[in-house]
Amino acid sequence: MDVIKKIRTKKELMDLNEDYIINRIGKLNLKDKEDFKNLRAQLRKVYGMFKSLKFTRQDEVYSIIFGFTGRPKKILDMGCGENPLHFPFRDIEYYACDIGHDYIDDANAHFKRNKIKGNAFIFDMLSGDFKKLPTVDIVFLFRVLESLEYFKRDYSKEVIEKLNADYVVVSFDKEGLSRKRNLRKKGRRWFRRILNELNYYYDIFDHGNEIFFVIHKKS
Repeated sequence: MDVIKKIRTKKELMDLNEDYIINRIGKLNLKDKEDFKNLRAQLRKVYGMFKSLKFTRQDEVYSIIFGFTGRPKKILDMGCGENPLHFPFRDIEYYACDIGHDYIDDANAHFKRNKIKGNAFIFDMLSGDFKKLPTVDIVFLFRVLESLEYFKRDYSKEVIEKLNADYVVVSFDKEGLSRKRNLRKKGRRWFRRILNELNYYYDIFDHGNEIFFVIHKKS
């Protein structure tokens, strides 16, 4: 499809999964230049911006998380980016998904090279097809939910509710997608509202430039 090729001409969108782009196109009239420009701008803002972020998360973060959850046997990292390459515990079974082919290829090569039990695969969280995902002890959603909310308001509630895990760990960048204002630990009122509606207990901490919510799905 010519439209997909045109979207991928932007460097930060070159490895974006084709099905993901098609799903975002939906009913848009991409013969309309404004519709096309708006779609590409959305993709660059949501995917391209996070791809441009340098990995800065310290190993200590995982020790803090496991202090709340206990040490897991299996994890699923959704919207994984480069996380699998930096995860310090190689004896934990690691599943990872993203919409960028480069991330998935790099993760699987890393697993194979270091004999880590796990698998990385393409998955579009906006598809809603969560039954395809493995059952794990912990799901990581690091710096992911804000981009989903950009396309579909309160979709985070559906995501967290449908994930088959004992714990879900969510993080937000303190500056957010807009990069305009710094958020304190008490930030993300909309997300707290969702967790209260789901009646999930959660712990919260901040580390570096991220705010973390450790959500207890199963007691």
